[in-house]
Amino acid sequence: MATVLIVEDDLLARTLLKRMLEGAGHNACFADTVLGGWQLMQSTISVDLIILDNVLGEEYGWQFLRDLRADPIFKHIPVLVYTATSDRGSVIKYLKLGVQNILVKPYAKGRVMQELEKALSFSWRDKLFEPAEHVCHRLDLSDDEYYRMLHMNAESILDVVHNLKGAIGTARMRKSAAYLDKLHSISKALGVTALDDIADGLHQHLQSEDLNQSIADLRQAEFIAKLMQHRFAVHFEIQSESDLSENIREKEPLGSARRQQRKQEWAQQARHAAREAWQQMTKAPFYQYSKLFSQLNLPAQRWDESVPGLKLVDYLPASLSHWVDELFTPGRALGALATVPGLNVHLSRLVSEEGERITGTAALKKGLEKFGAGPLIVALLLNLWQDEARRLGNPIDLRPLARYTLGSSILYWDLTRKLPVAREAALAGMMPLLGQWLWATAQPLRYSLLVAWAQASMSSFHEASYRIFGELAEDAAQRWLVEQQAPSPLVAAARDYTNPDRAEGEQARVVASMAQLAETLIAGASIGFRGYLNEDGTDAFIHATAWHVLDASQVELSLSPSELLAAMEPLIKRVPRLVDTLQDLPSMPLLEEAPVDC
Repeated sequence: MATVLIVEDDLLARTLLKRMLEGAGHNACFADTVLGGWQLMQSTISVDLIILDNVLGEEYGWQFLRDLRADPIFKHIPVLVYTATSDRGSVIKYLKLGVQNILVKPYAKGRVMQELEKALSFSWRDKLFEPAEHVCHRLDLSDDEYYRMLHMNAESILDVVHNLKGAIGTARMRKSAAYLDKLHSISKALGVTALDDIADGLHQHLQSEDLNQSIADLRQAEFIAKLMQHRFAVHFEIQSESDLSENIREKEPLGSARRQQRKQEWAQQARHAAREAWQQMTKAPFYQYSKLFSQLNLPAQRWDESVPGLKLVDYLPASLSHWVDELFTPGRALGALATVPGLNVHLSRLVSEEGERITGTAALKKGLEKFGAGPLIVALLLNLWQDEARRLGNPIDLRPLARYTLGSSILYWDLTRKLPVAREAALAGMMPLLGQWLWATAQPLRYSLLVAWAQASMSSFHEASYRIFGELAEDAAQRWLVEQQAPSPLVAAARDYTNPDRAEGEQARVVASMAQLAETLIAGASIGFRGYLNEDGTDAFIHATAWHVLDASQVELSLSPSELLAAMEPLIKRVPRLVDTLQDLPSMPLLEEAPVDC
């Protein structure tokens, strides 16, 4: 059984290739952008062949191939290029970079299977290692002894990577020479040729204090260690547990019994892992990077003491706890907002124009017109959660998380006004962050460990979530929403926003798609604790899978993704200011009706 990475932006083509490959017993994973393909390659050790589309929206497949061939690990991986045209310029670029073959669409199962067999006979991973028989002869080892040494020394490499990540930027860097010598020693003894190049590059980047490139080098060394473990597992025909987070098979659905067993395993490891993370975190320079810890001054020995937790369901206004969608329409919203003490005074200051003082109900109406019913209510709700968390002694600063969540809700609300979907529902815009709110308010100290570990160790947020909580934030949000009998579209927005075509029901898929688009936009707006400002945010929005899902759901789009992005650009630039303004509003009061018991 082989694993094929398909970098193709056409949904129908991906569906056909998936059917071809899985029908023949192979695995398929997909990306629709250059960035997405590169991220999958860096997290997956089991790819045997890449099928690459020539044109990926406004990008070209050769851009992805160029990065592959420049990488010390992936430079030998077989790539099969498919193109809709026989453009001579593109063909020359691919030939110069090196490909297994270039074929003209449409895809044909017989030819795809033939190319896959050819790729499997090549075994690109072997190019990263000296032939096993040579090493066995040189060291007088049996085959089994050689592969056991690979596995043992893979653990040594992971220890080196772990120590160097924690040492970067500290006095412990003076020991880096010993760590680098360890990598060189393993490389030369076991014939891991790629590791030698990585260690040389790491030495140069540490000397020049290039932090980002040093971290990238460490990730490559970590990937080599996973490849060594993979060779061990293949030789002994076993599935190594240490490969799970990097192996594409981890992304396959697990049976309920195995899933429960996996959660129990993670839960058993979480307490030890969290203690270790805390001890490393408080000594590392990364500890000072996040605003999330501006109020976190607890000594290490208290990390596992109970901190007063907040059950969000107890702090939902009754109308929200019953998920009344109409609350977000101006008529219902006006009644709800009128109960917020002092809100009209705040809004009067914000909406009054020069020479004209707007007060009372008129200020509320003007505020609804200016900010939207949904964003206003979400802002008041988030302010309530923050106030109650502080009152209960929550030691972390929730403001960055609130800024990010509110920004996502504002952009979701604006998307619903520009696209012909059922209704404005800014509440759905905050669903992708709901799981983190559940953790941050109920288990604040453990949540702070999660964010710090994801930053300090450069692990993925998902991996750190498993290590600390034993599940993903999406899982926590889904379980909580189901308990509260929330509508299925809100559950989909929380659980399926990264993969909206997985949602059940057309309306749920549409809502999840809109949540994905809003999340992509806010990630590119440099706001809150997860914001970043670069071209990747724009590219991710234009090429998001949500567009394919909306098209399949027959949502008529009057604007192309790039046109919609241009139309929303003025709001995106105003989002940080809008968020600051809304966060200064008072909290939404709790209504008298009893909340749903969780």
